[in-house]
Amino acid sequence: MLFKKFFVFALLLPASTLFALLPAWGQPATPIKLAPGFPHQNGVFSGAINGNYSLSSIAKFDRDQNPCLGFASNSPAHTIMLASGFAKLNFQVNSRGKDTTLIIKAPNGQIFCGDDAGAKKDALVVTENPPGGQYDVWIGSIEPGKRWNYSLTVSEK
Repeated sequence: MLFKKFFVFALLLPASTLFALLPAWGQPATPIKLAPGFPHQNGVFSGAINGNYSLSSIAKFDRDQNPCLGFASNSPAHTIMLASGFAKLNFQVNSRGKDTTLIIKAPNGQIFCGDDAGAKKDALVVTENPPGGQYDVWIGSIEPGKRWNYSLTVSEK
């Protein structure tokens, strides 16, 4: 029944309005699955930062007292299902020099926050011995309302 109502509603809207509404519906339907030894290309994801939701609403600081900063959608940009057995994982954002932030919520509720990676403005989070399970990933901008394209690379090195 819900699908029928959406379909009728969609027919009444111009295509540009309909496509503008779709990203607000939330995260991808199927989580991305990664296991130790995954091929590099399976750990590269793209998207666009867009939102005014303060990521510090998720947490003010992570377990290492790194501040959780930035603005994005209130829904995770990516959901990743990790198998257990990883020694170390890097989550690196590349936005071609824009000032990005990163928040990752582990299945045990632990929060990881990243901002500038050294001299770069792009965010980085390094995890050691991450537990298996669902990881929700938010990628934000340091300022609200910015729309920037990015790629997220998850790697074992």
